[in-house]
Amino acid sequence: MPGGNGNLKVSVSRSNGAIVEFKDFRYNGWAEDGRISLEFVPVVAGAFLVRVQSDDNTLRGSPLLLTVNPGPVDIAKSTCSWKYGTNVLQIFSKLEIFIHQKDYFGNAVPDIHPFDARIVKRATNLSVPVADLLIEVVDDGTRLLSFKAVDPGEFVLTIFDPKLNQKISNMDYVYNVFVDEDFSTVQNDIISVRENESVSFDVLSNDYIAGGQAVVNFYPLHATEDTIAPQFGGFPGIKIAYSDAAENISVMLQAQSGNVSLAPMPMKFHQTSYDVLSISTGDRYGKDLIFNGTVEAINGALRFVKYIG
Repeated sequence: MPGGNGNLKVSVSRSNGAIVEFKDFRYNGWAEDGRISLEFVPVVAGAFLVRVQSDDNTLRGSPLLLTVNPGPVDIAKSTCSWKYGTNVLQIFSKLEIFIHQKDYFGNAVPDIHPFDARIVKRATNLSVPVADLLIEVVDDGTRLLSFKAVDPGEFVLTIFDPKLNQKISNMDYVYNVFVDEDFSTVQNDIISVRENESVSFDVLSNDYIAGGQAVVNFYPLHATEDTIAPQFGGFPGIKIAYSDAAENISVMLQAQSGNVSLAPMPMKFHQTSYDVLSISTGDRYGKDLIFNGTVEAINGALRFVKYIG
């Protein structure tokens, strides 16, 4: 924009350097006290830096710190959204919906605005009283409306400004409340089976299926035997703690199924008394490993335990 004998360049940015566009910049010339008069309309709320340059020179006092607060709540710009993304509820569950308070330019408004809600049952077209209606602050510009759904049926929810008698822009919302019998309840099944054995079970034995009809898809089962082997940095699952670091102790690992063994271990050529360790198997089936030595030596060997079950 023109200014005196040169050109003025005005830029607005956030603290991280991101440029922000404002509207209706206007240069009003030089004031009598030697200051430049500029006008513009801020449309984004936040903290900004305003830089003014004349040709290639930054004017003295620039950048200026500018704080823009959001405007008043604009009902036409505010919106709502379901907390869990669904409008189907089980009776006596809680309905929860977010209210996103916006000003005319779409900035979040943290002020507490006096919203109200109206619920109408579609079957009767009559308003339904809600005793436990609650509107609470969740975050700056976001509030949560909630109440318990105590009647089954189809309902229309409207959130509005009672003073202006104006509803939020994306209202009305329709939601449905069903009784317990309309919802299926499916539980996980935990089945234990030993190696080389088979088992049969009813997958619906602990489930409730609405309407009494269930569709069961059969998929091949994939089983993986437990395998514990040395890992980079040592096996962190087993570590012994003992009060006397110099005392020789005995530790036995026993596998209820499968086998335990040791992977190759590094050899120490200069052993101290703390490094002396003896290892033996308790039986010829590879079920037991017995370690004798100090707690430090035993913990060093436990890093190389290998279990195949």
